[in-house]
Amino acid sequence: MATVESLSKHAREHPGPDGTVVRNWILNSVPDAEFRHIRPHLEPVHLSVGATIVEQESEVAHAIFPNSGLVSLLVMMSEGRSSEVSIAGCEGMVGIGLLGGLNRSVHSAVVQVEGDGLRISARRLRLALKNSPTFREAITRFCVIQLMLVSQTAACNRIHPVEKRLARWLLLCQDRLSSETIRSTHDFLATLLGTDRPSVTLAAQKLQNEGMLQLTRGHLRVLSRSRLEQFSCECYAATAQFNRALGLSEGVDPWLSSAGIPPLAG
Repeated sequence: MATVESLSKHAREHPGPDGTVVRNWILNSVPDAEFRHIRPHLEPVHLSVGATIVEQESEVAHAIFPNSGLVSLLVMMSEGRSSEVSIAGCEGMVGIGLLGGLNRSVHSAVVQVEGDGLRISARRLRLALKNSPTFREAITRFCVIQLMLVSQTAACNRIHPVEKRLARWLLLCQDRLSSETIRSTHDFLATLLGTDRPSVTLAAQKLQNEGMLQLTRGHLRVLSRSRLEQFSCECYAATAQFNRALGLSEGVDPWLSSAGIPPLAG
């Protein structure tokens, strides 16, 4: 899939190190004064589909902030099987363990949809977190919500049927991409959903037969988002309630307001 513009509802449009507009929500949450100190240490990076940008159990040298595209966080088992535990796109970052001083990753990070991003070295990230309070707050908020997404995914994979999980996955992807069409093979979907290819094929055909999805070779096109939301398991709504806090929709987040948590400084 070609690079697409982030859906993140950014308060700013900071210029990146190469002069292009930053589309990552975390970076665009940072006030100009803080961003001026971070910008010189950001490096543009292309996210090629299928590329493993972080290896499980390997050293994490950089944090990556996607501007576009989508990255899957996978747990790889010793027998060769794997399962997606979360995703990161324009709303977040890859390498959240660095926030807690962890330099080894417990997940692999694989580019699911081609895009681009900005990376910063682990050392420079630590300095930025120390000296930039709004940047630190934005990353911390993303990390907490990411942990909620991981736990919800674990429960979903254990309890719900494949077709419900596929509907949820499609909705999560759409939230982070400005496209109705997602490029993915059934083999890769089986890896992401922790199942086998025949099960994914049957699940996708069920969604197509009910008019929610159109299947073409290597592509899945959402035909009716509203029906997909109704069909999906409760796990999508449980995590989508935080979309505003992640900059994926506009307005004031009702959950943050009810919890007494103020918006990020502007």
